[in-house]
Amino acid sequence: MGESVDVGHGYGQATGSSDECQQSRRSKGITKFAQRIILFGTTQLYVFIHPDQMKKTGKKYPDVTYEMAQEEIASKAGISVDDDESLDTALLNKDLIEVLPGVEEANAISEELDKKVKFEIMLLSPQWLGKTSGKTEVYVKMRNLETGVEFTWPKEKFLNRMYVMKEMYQNYEAGEEWDVDEDRDPFIEDLDTEVQIGNVQVFLQPLAYMVELKEQLEIVDYKGTEVGIMNVCIQSSFFYKLILI
Repeated sequence: MGESVDVGHGYGQATGSSDECQQSRRSKGITKFAQRIILFGTTQLYVFIHPDQMKKTGKKYPDVTYEMAQEEIASKAGISVDDDESLDTALLNKDLIEVLPGVEEANAISEELDKKVKFEIMLLSPQWLGKTSGKTEVYVKMRNLETGVEFTWPKEKFLNRMYVMKEMYQNYEAGEEWDVDEDRDPFIEDLDTEVQIGNVQVFLQPLAYMVELKEQLEIVDYKGTEVGIMNVCIQSSFFYKLILI
């Protein structure tokens, strides 16, 4: 056998150790692998072992499961999969492992269908989501590469749209009519959809002492980057009553 494997049409992702060839193709072409896990989309898993490489190294690999593939892909993306992690961290990593291959697949489909949309994983704190407690949650940011407009999707919304993306791609590969109306297109979001650009924390303790609150506060995005300024002026309603008396 030669040094190349023709993966034909479509898109895929391969993982391997640092001394092994790693490469991803989202269109027709040849992809080279020494040996490792090859994950096509989010549901198809293949394990490729190059026979010549196997003879040279003499390595033997255990049976690979789909869960092992997801964890390995996640670890290559910098996501910890340690067994001694806390419950919240374990749940967060579980969500990341579930969403990460989908984001890769959605970006590949978008590129293949020329939808000019890019997806990116977001980790949002409970405070950003307007909650007083809870755990960090996985969201997906959708960005239109032409207009720069961005939208934030919960994990469930993204995974639901993934089904339609896959269906469109399958029809595209089969040479059938694949595009859909804008109201059904998973790569399009209604421009009237509200988008949270940042957060501001306002401490109301001064109002308890009848002190007027007047500040200029930074608006920060989910990464902690300043995206704007808000002028805040708050007075206690009881303060007004005292003035009137």
